[in-house]
Amino acid sequence: MSDAYSDFIAIITACATASSWNNLNCPAPRAPDNGLSFIFRNGELVHFRCHPGYQMRGTPVAYCVNNVWTNSAPECIPIRK
Repeated sequence: MSDAYSDFIAIITACATASSWNNLNCPAPRAPDNGLSFIFRNGELVHFRCHPGYQMRGTPVAYCVNNVWTNSAPECIPIRK
């Protein structure tokens, strides 16, 4: 993943109750080396996955809370045969 993408700030607007709008302003999550990240629920949730042949060490999900992700990307380590 490029440094430019890692530095990009994702501003995602979500409709909240009472017809007000909240800006979710978490940095674009860094995908793990040898893995991917998928953003769900209007930028409130990111799910991490590892490429085939790799296993995850860490938490597969992070939430955007107060403009900060609750945890960083996990590691994707090679599966030993």
